[in-house]
Amino acid sequence: MTTANVMWLDHVAMEKHPLKIWRDEQRLSQEATAELLQVKPMTVSRWERGSHLPNKRHWPKIEETTGIAASRLVEYVVARTEAAQ
Repeated sequence: MTTANVMWLDHVAMEKHPLKIWRDEQRLSQEATAELLQVKPMTVSRWERGSHLPNKRHWPKIEETTGIAASRLVEYVVARTEAAQ
């Protein structure tokens, strides 16, 4: 892995989850976001921590509601995982 890749992964590891960024911009709580996405608040928390990736069945609703593409969510979790190794 090149130095540039390591630096990029370090940046991603410190970056907020895309859903958290969107939620902060909208000034929404996890509870309100969960209601919009039709999931439980704990689910939103797990997604934002990067401990869980949204199930594929949630991707259309997330994209429709937030404008965040599923590929961006996957990219974030993969980069966080790689940065942790």
